[in-house]
Amino acid sequence: MKTFSKYFFLLISLYSFAQDDCVKGEAAFKEENYKLAQNYLKNCFDKNPNNSEVNFKLARSYAKTENWKAAAETYKILVEANPNNADYNFYYGGSLGLYAKSINPVKSVTYISDIKYYLKKAIELNSKHIDARWALVQIYMELPFIVGGSKSTAEDYAAQLLKLSPVDGRLALGYIYFYEEDWKAAEQEYKRAVAIGKSETCYQKLIEVQLKQNKLQEAKKTLQEAYKVTQVDAFKIQLEKLNL
Repeated sequence: MKTFSKYFFLLISLYSFAQDDCVKGEAAFKEENYKLAQNYLKNCFDKNPNNSEVNFKLARSYAKTENWKAAAETYKILVEANPNNADYNFYYGGSLGLYAKSINPVKSVTYISDIKYYLKKAIELNSKHIDARWALVQIYMELPFIVGGSKSTAEDYAAQLLKLSPVDGRLALGYIYFYEEDWKAAEQEYKRAVAIGKSETCYQKLIEVQLKQNKLQEAKKTLQEAYKVTQVDAFKIQLEKLNL
């Protein structure tokens, strides 16, 4: 009886420690203390390997600290356990892509097919997946043609975005032109994006391309409008710097 009691209380203690890690990990994640969250959530997941919610937060914590290798490895576990979850496929493909960008270019080529596969799989599973299309626009523009880059394919995904979300479509087209240093065309698309969305991102992109062309007065006017519409202090600060 003594032996049974000993092991019973040991099991209870281990369970309590596991729960403690989960609670602390959750709290650290909510407080955006992602480094601390990683430690607790990793312990929590090791003791609860079938808990996808914990694993997702662990993966997000890695991503927030730009530990793309760990993020990709963790998202891969999620995809294997939930192959028909569009977001998990997107996050895996996306983190794999960011990891590939951070390593030797020669080695990164080996990841390209998987990156495209999982991002496209996300779209197959969710035909309205905006983020996966955005990622594919960037990948097809940034990759050299010889390893699978394609401006026309990037434009195809931008056209799909235009139908799903006009502001994202305009931003994506602006990104394509900006990447090619066609500043005039990029500015036109970003102006269209501002007219639709009037968001911080839209204004930022328009200001950036105006400054690229040394259109200082136009950039100032855009900054004034951006601050008036969004009340984002960064626009006011940037305007003050330009006026010095």
